Amino acid sequence: MKTTTIRMALGAALISTLAFAGADAAQAQPVVRVNGNAYGQTAAADAASRTIVLDDNARYVNVNDGETVHFVHGNQNFTWTFDTTQRDGVTSLGNIAPQGFGDAGAKVYIAPNPIYADS
Repeated sequence: MKTTTIRMALGAALISTLAFAGADAAQAQPVVRVNGNAYGQTAAADAASRTIVLDDNARYVNVNDGETVHFVHGNQNFTWTFDTTQRDGVTSLGNIAPQGFGDAGAKVYIAPNPIYADS
């Protein structure tokens, strides 16, 4: 009986120590977010649910979190899947577009994912 009690106490101490060490490690390693990856990632063009054609006067576009969009400007294009932890996000198109993609000064307004609208 004493052996079982000692093992349980040692197990509990070990779990507490590991949990404490994990918490310290998480605080010591902040999440590093690079502009191009903060709002999602590139995707294959055939994965897009819609295409947005931009002209030189484009000032903003509206997308939904979780949506994959194919962007076209002249003869340039790229596809992006939006994935953000923010409730409502906004970023410059230049943060996600490939370098040299037209006038990347337009803002991208990211609405919450409609799948989770009721949660």
